[in-house]
Parts: sequence; structure tokens; C-alpha cells
Amino acid sequence: MRILWLFVLCFIHFSDAVIDLTMISTVEVSHASHFTITCINGERSLAHCGLDIKRDNKILIFPKRPNFKVHKPKNKEVIAREFRDLDHIGIFYCEATQESNPPHETLTMINNCDGAKLIPTHLTLTANKGETVHLSMELLSSEKRDVTWKYNGNYYYMTHWNEMINRTAVLAVENAAFANQGIYSASYVGDSPLKGAWMRLIVRDCPSRKWGPYCDKDCPECVNGGVCHDVNGDCICPPGFMGTRCETG
Repeated sequence: MRILWLFVLCFIHFSDAVIDLTMISTVEVSHASHFTITCINGERSLAHCGLDIKRDNKILIFPKRPNFKVHKPKNKEVIAREFRDLDHIGIFYCEATQESNPPHETLTMINNCDGAKLIPTHLTLTANKGETVHLSMELLSSEKRDVTWKYNGNYYYMTHWNEMINRTAVLAVENAAFANQGIYSASYVGDSPLKGAWMRLIVRDCPSRKWGPYCDKDCPECVNGGVCHDVNGDCICPPGFMGTRCETG
């Protein structure tokens, strides 16, 4: 069993700061019952912050509610387990609640189906305002069929089979804006969504290396894959790194 870090960049504001939330998952397991998702609050603050794990049922709609249970082994940690059947497939959220403002925020994680015919090049992509973003899905079969793209569960675009390059379907999002942020999926026309795959696009509400309400402030030099927060200018660090510029590993 191998534990993989699926998605950890979290844009949650607590008194103009960014809370340290991380989701981890045991992806490569032989059965759904062995699958777990853990959400950890890494903040040192003693302020109360409630945590919960839920599965989305608006973008990918399932006929039945999931049966997994959420346990709280520690004060700042929750674990979802006891998954059954397809309960472990889809889009999951770690919801953080607190008494002060804002009262509710979420962190997102995606777990695609093992039997999918497509696989995203990246589970998560972060773009700057105004950029052109290329979302890519690798085709795991050689079928000459069109691929349907959806945005937050709704039809968005069709890539024709003769437009595939190196068995890859590519969706270009031009002049990216905050409104383009969300969950994108791709699947062969006529296939079940479970045979396709999902990925997430995050769009900073400022151009590259800028932050602030008017995007007039210069970002720090975030290193090791860190991303400049568009609201407060902090470097959001990937797993294993910390510091004001993500310089410490």
C-alpha cells in the first residue's frame, strides 16, 4: 500500500492568513474497503476549527449516497474510511469550519476510477489571470472516438478523434479568468463518466507575479513549486516544504 499526496494547495483565509490544510489518500489499494482519506489541520493556533470530509454529488452524480464513515482520531485530524463499492471514486472535499470569519471553506481532492480510459496529465493545474491554459488527458485506448469535455458537470467542448495528438486530448482555456476555475472532465462520447477522468483548474485572480485587490503588488519569489496567493501574497507551499518562500524542505 502506498500513500500518495493528491492535492494540498489550500486557499483558506483566517485573519488574512492561509491555513495549513492537507489531504492524503491511500490510492493504490486492492479494494475500496482499504481506501482512506485523511485531512489534517497543520496550524499551531489553538483556535477551534471543525473538520469534515464529504463527497461531491453535483458534478459527478451517483444514485446512492456514499456509506463511508468519518472518524476524528486527533483534535486536528479526520479520517474517512469504511468505503464500499464506488464510494471512493469522485471529488472529495475537506470542509473546515470556525467561529470567526470566514465560517466555512473547503479543500478539494480527486480520485479517478481505476478502469478509466483516460488519465489527466495533471490532477491540478494553477494558472494566472489572462493566461492560456492547456488541459490534457492521455488516452489509454486507441479508439477512434470523439472526447467530450465537461466543466463542473456541464458540457463544455468536443475534441474530435482526428484532432488527438500523441493519443492526447487537449482543451485550451484562453484568457483564463477566475470564472474558469473548477472541475473539468473528459470521456469518450457515449461512455459512462466513470470511464473518463476529472481534473481541477485553479485560476489566480491576478496576472503572473502580482497579488492584492488591484493586483498591483509584487509577489515574493516562491520556490520549490510554491504558488503566490493572489489575496495576501503568501507563498502556498507543496507537501514537504515550508517557510516564507517554501525554501525549507
